[in-house]
Amino acid sequence: MAHVAQQLAAKPGHESLALSAADKGDEVHLHLTWRGPTLALGELDAWLSKPVATAYGDYTGRDALAAHRSDVWVEPVDRGARIVLPLAAAHAPGRLHTPAPVQFYDFGLQAHADRDLGPRRLSELTYTVFDTETTGLDANRDAVVQIAGVRIVGGRLLRDEVFDRLVNPGRGIPAVASEVHGISDAMVADAPDFDEIAREFLFFAEGSVLVAHHAAFDMAFLNRQRSHAGEKLSVPVLCTALLSSRLFAHSNDHTLDGLAARCGVDVESTLRHTALGDSLATAEAFQKLIPLLEALGIQTLDAALTWQRAG
Repeated sequence: MAHVAQQLAAKPGHESLALSAADKGDEVHLHLTWRGPTLALGELDAWLSKPVATAYGDYTGRDALAAHRSDVWVEPVDRGARIVLPLAAAHAPGRLHTPAPVQFYDFGLQAHADRDLGPRRLSELTYTVFDTETTGLDANRDAVVQIAGVRIVGGRLLRDEVFDRLVNPGRGIPAVASEVHGISDAMVADAPDFDEIAREFLFFAEGSVLVAHHAAFDMAFLNRQRSHAGEKLSVPVLCTALLSSRLFAHSNDHTLDGLAARCGVDVESTLRHTALGDSLATAEAFQKLIPLLEALGIQTLDAALTWQRAG
């Protein structure tokens, strides 16, 4: 919405922009309202087809909508118009999962950390599958409020070896964001800032390949934090949304829900739009993608990264 609001604000005659949310039961409708002439759907679609910010690379507004399995429309209101964005309402997450005693640890992980991962087979690698929840969709202005990750070692998802942290974003969490992920200002008031949590997360993920759904979004926040720390983040990253778009080119639905459904992964509704819940769903789906990639001859990390970029 921030990306669209910037475009609207630059158009002559569009005044008094306001963002609000309306409870629709199982959905929350975000309203971007203004005074002035309406907006042609073709123009709105052109805005949504452009990258939302430089930090996101090629990640567009349409990609963000697909990630939320949603769409937008324009409707008239008194003396103006509004854009409506429906989102699935999330229940506030209960007590956050804390790491249980580790049942299994790959003691070879540290030995692999300094090796070139590229030539190694996908089925042999260690992965950290992660997700973030944020105050908004602009990595240049918004901040992380939760980050979680789970590990896949030797093809096995280690459900008891998890990273799950709340983050104090250093600002208020907009109500429209809280409606999506269920995280409030009170929940993060005593949490560490992202500089501290990001260091802990990168230590947790050390020596592994990062995996995320629409990874450009999550990596934009990590890259900005590392840049502020005067460091450059250089790690291999696989994106399940990009892999899905190539493996299932016949489908137009490459959201996490769509991918999970194709892979036979049950997504627990109470955990959807929580960082840990989405990490687990992405990890289970990614496990199903590995044999599909290998069946196509894409057997190493180098091959997967190249194939992913070609999509």
